[in-house]
Amino acid sequence: MAEALLNSQSESHSAGTWDLWKPQRNYLRNLGTNIQNTLVYTQLWRGSLTVIAGRFGSGIQSYFSFLRFLIFLNLLVFLLCFCFILVPTIIWQHLGNLTQIQAPPNMTDCLAYDPLQRGLVQFYEYILDVLSGTGVLEYTYLFYGYYNLGVEQAVREKTSYQLPLAYLLCMLFCQLFCLIFVIRNSVEGFKQRLIQAEDSELNYSRKAFCGWDFNLGDKKAANLKQSGMYYEFVTDLEEDRSKLHAAGRTTMQRFCIIFIRLMVNIVVLALLSAAVALVYYATTYSQEYIPGSTIFSDVNKLGLEFVQDFIIQYLPSIAIGGLNFLLPLLFNSIMAVEQYSPSTRISIMLGRSVLLRFASLGILLYALWSGITCYEDKEDCSLCGYNDKMYPCWETRVGQEMYKLAVFAFFTTLMVTLLYQFPRKLIVKYCNFRITNWWGEMEFDVPDNVLTTVYEQTVCWVGLYYCPLLPLLNLLKYTMLFYIKKIALLNTCRPATRPFRASSSKFFFYVVLLLGFVLSCIPIGYTITSLTPSRACGPFKNDDRPWDQIVAMVEAFPQWLTVIVNFLTSQLFAILIFIVSCLLISYVMIVSSTYQHTCDLLKEQLTALGKDHAFLLGRINAASGGFTTKSSFAQKSIFVRRRH
Repeated sequence: MAEALLNSQSESHSAGTWDLWKPQRNYLRNLGTNIQNTLVYTQLWRGSLTVIAGRFGSGIQSYFSFLRFLIFLNLLVFLLCFCFILVPTIIWQHLGNLTQIQAPPNMTDCLAYDPLQRGLVQFYEYILDVLSGTGVLEYTYLFYGYYNLGVEQAVREKTSYQLPLAYLLCMLFCQLFCLIFVIRNSVEGFKQRLIQAEDSELNYSRKAFCGWDFNLGDKKAANLKQSGMYYEFVTDLEEDRSKLHAAGRTTMQRFCIIFIRLMVNIVVLALLSAAVALVYYATTYSQEYIPGSTIFSDVNKLGLEFVQDFIIQYLPSIAIGGLNFLLPLLFNSIMAVEQYSPSTRISIMLGRSVLLRFASLGILLYALWSGITCYEDKEDCSLCGYNDKMYPCWETRVGQEMYKLAVFAFFTTLMVTLLYQFPRKLIVKYCNFRITNWWGEMEFDVPDNVLTTVYEQTVCWVGLYYCPLLPLLNLLKYTMLFYIKKIALLNTCRPATRPFRASSSKFFFYVVLLLGFVLSCIPIGYTITSLTPSRACGPFKNDDRPWDQIVAMVEAFPQWLTVIVNFLTSQLFAILIFIVSCLLISYVMIVSSTYQHTCDLLKEQLTALGKDHAFLLGRINAASGGFTTKSSFAQKSIFVRRRH
């Protein structure tokens, strides 16, 4: 009895404590919600995104939100490189605590590298240096080769900070952070796509009854919201119309469409093969070219050495840029005969453009790898392990190629905006001719802009190891592109005649970005683990592989920690992780299937309940002699349908 009394007292005491804590918990929850709602209003470019969504739909707004995400991502990567690589190098350099790392005696022939010894040069060569990353920019903080200094032993003992190890770990952590942020946003886009797919039957009613924001107090904001909802309805109607048309095809029509699509894909593969071959030969020719040499006899007479050097050095970038501009136009023109739905058309177009851009970048890296590793003639690499005659600091050369791709992409976008979009707007507006009316104002091509942005970010990830400040250039470039594209959109473009959903586009944006990230990890991982570093430059000139820095760090650990690290990096652990991952995936799939089955049963029960209510109301109305009004019956039916 006494024990029961004590238990009741303890329970009442705990309940009283919980009741006292409950208001505080509610207060903290409301405070967190208010802070989160306040932070929404402080987001960068929130007003611009609202205007874009109201005038052109949420699909185009999703592209600018995607661009904003990449700006913050590049800012994070730059801050990591700045804090752990750039700042220590600057401090130790100004304190005079740096000394050159001496190469092994048998490697003295590999040290013939002096990018600063050029003597007097023409003025245009300085312009070419800025555009291509050579000359005055080659031996700066911008490229890998500048971090060619080692810390004296006394400084190492005082600080325990090793720049080569910090350089390598910083690159690995940058890749890890990028992976985490991209996957996080991909999951959010996937959730939105699932919600859109699950609510497809009630899509119109959900948007009509639940889509309005009743907190809007400004007429301009209300008009923008109304316009945005209008474009969402237009998108849904276009998609449903396409599905209805596809469902009415006969068997013969479906067979003809499949045959046409097969032939179109064969043509696309042939064009992609020709594009890859063109990029390979352009890269090979550009790498073998010596600046200042004369190709045409009239070049020196006309004073066009600058133009010749610029074109040859930018030949891979020009080839890739030209192909990325022309082939998607051709793909888009032949896609009309394939008769895909609007959403499928965008996905197919993005897939082909992704394949084109990534294949061009991959063949560029392959051409560089062939020259660096002496793929055709191994004798040139017998002394240093790489082609030191052609590439004395091959990491910097790769960084320069990525730098040129980034610069060329930015100036191409700028020139297209200034020399094509704005003149087209003026011609269509002030020249009232039949051809100008047929030409019309241009639409904002979301797939092409997304692919261009993803391609540029992939170039940044590939060049991060060879050009540590490339994220800073990407940050500045994306910031300027946001304003350039916003001004061009609001002043030169008209709303799209075939808009598309923001939910599916967001998901595809981040999936393509994730694919670009995975592909960018391949050359960096191969460089770190397999290629011989340059002996004339860089922080790893005394290592056989950059990964040796990680091995040395692990060997310096205590023995028990070394055993754990070796196990975590062994093949046995990888197999165990694979098995556990498969089991977890199987479990999640089973649970997901169970939940889906439960949801289907609940939907069936709700449907049956709605039918029972309608039947009973009808019987009651008949039994009461029609006293139950039709309006009340309609209200009940609407309530049941809305619950369903």
